Amino acid sequence: MTTLPGIVVTGASGRLGQMLINVINESDRATLVGAIERTGHSWVGRDVGEAMGGAAQGVVVTDDALSGISKAQVVIDFTAPSATLMFADLAAPSGCCACDWYDGYDCRRYCAARTRIAQHSDCTGW
Repeated sequence: MTTLPGIVVTGASGRLGQMLINVINESDRATLVGAIERTGHSWVGRDVGEAMGGAAQGVVVTDDALSGISKAQVVIDFTAPSATLMFADLAAPSGCCACDWYDGYDCRRYCAARTRIAQHSDCTGW
């Protein structure tokens, strides 16, 4: 039996976060294992499916990034540059792959974070 890769989406309540959650839920190649939002957001503590206006999915939105990332093989981040670097730092030691966007933040910090991920993870086949 093949275990599907578990994916965590950061910025779950945003337009792209919700789109990613829908795509993951429709996929037969991955499963949603976590949804992360910033502290104080109204979705924290709620089931992500219900927060999106649908049926419960069994995934509770958390503001504890380390806890959320620890359940995953992949983190998809479309939040803010500073958060992307934080998520990369959290993902690297666990061997979790991080997929993110790059939009003009400090290249040295970004490359250092990506190097840490590459040193700790095997993202082949994702």
